[in-house]
Amino acid sequence: YHPDRSAQRLKSSRTMLIGCVIGDVSSPFSALLLKGITSVCEESGYQVLFADSRESARREKRALRGFLDNRVDGLIVNSASYINPSLIRVACEGVPVVLCDRYVKDFRFPFVGGQDTSVMPQLLAHLKEEGFCKVAFFTQDYRTNSARLFRRNAFLQSIRDYFPDEDGEALTYVLDLSDNKNTARCIRQLLDSC
Repeated sequence: YHPDRSAQRLKSSRTMLIGCVIGDVSSPFSALLLKGITSVCEESGYQVLFADSRESARREKRALRGFLDNRVDGLIVNSASYINPSLIRVACEGVPVVLCDRYVKDFRFPFVGGQDTSVMPQLLAHLKEEGFCKVAFFTQDYRTNSARLFRRNAFLQSIRDYFPDEDGEALTYVLDLSDNKNTARCIRQLLDSC
């Protein structure tokens, strides 16, 4: 005997489905997220529907709409954008939303992730003690991604604290991981400045 999940869902008015939007499923970090989210949700009797926004707010919005059309009981979102009025609107409509690793500006969502930026000063202090005189920060575009933005800001503050003669802005390199020439150019630029 296997219970009819559709009948159970109609009876309880709960679907036991969670919609989960990930910013970039191709990253190693996302693989760990997917594994953890699936494990925790399955332990609680939920099935997870996943979507990859490819770091696009438009794709994220479309995925959320699809999940809501399928009457998910809640959403887990690794938001594509720090400024996200459509996700705020969904939460204001009463849909439970939990953010994963990335904050959204102007709304207090439940949050799961590690936004602890205290490691950056420790890292730069260690590099200074080891005798390094120039430290660079390589990141993907940080302007709409809270995790990257917070790490960048922690780097800038730590540069001021531990390498006050260096310009943290000039030592921040924004990479486009789909463009190998861009990455090579950033590395060459750093090497030429030493």
